[in-house]
Amino acid sequence: MRLSKISHNLAIFSDHDLIDLGTRLIYHENVLVFYVLSSIVRIGLSSSYRGGKTMSEKNHRVSRRQFLNYTLTGVGGFMAAGMLMPMVRFAIDPVLKAGTDQDFVYVCEESELTTEPERFDFKIDQVDAWYESEEPRSAWIFKAENGDIVALSPVCKHLGCTVNWASDEANPNRFFCPCHYGLYEKNGDNVPNTPPLAPLDVYQHRVEDGKVYLGSAKPKGEA
Repeated sequence: MRLSKISHNLAIFSDHDLIDLGTRLIYHENVLVFYVLSSIVRIGLSSSYRGGKTMSEKNHRVSRRQFLNYTLTGVGGFMAAGMLMPMVRFAIDPVLKAGTDQDFVYVCEESELTTEPERFDFKIDQVDAWYESEEPRSAWIFKAENGDIVALSPVCKHLGCTVNWASDEANPNRFFCPCHYGLYEKNGDNVPNTPPLAPLDVYQHRVEDGKVYLGSAKPKGEA
């Protein structure tokens, strides 16, 4: 009996009443929903009129009660989406964040450096989405003839093996990769006609109070 009464009350709403009801429900919730719902209303009304004449309720493709139901369902869906979006963004935000440069970390004392490349090992704090870890790193560091500090990555640009300084008897003043016999000059440039196709990456560096700090390793020319 009560359901019949509700159905009767819904049936007496005019199309104008339905539009007004739908827009009022969402106006104070979200401006975006207002525009989307307006489009739904226009589509719904277009199915109720043909040739400029109103069709009988019996021949409506979508009755007013159905239209009201669709409208309210749509509003509820948009409201739910509005509440869920902040939670979804919070969950995936670490993945979407653009990578940032590594913080500078202490590696050695400047007084330890000579003109001969020496390997220094250190650790960095690495963040991969939600996972944080301490990762080991290495660098070949030396002073150039003009006194500038040079810090090279030991990762071969061919297939990622580790290069060593003067480890090949035939090339005593070069970096050598034992995996595929890659060669690099002291300044990190790849030797022509050897597997590596690019120079060793160069660490960003700075010196503070006689201490050497390294940042990210970047392709030569970008550090």
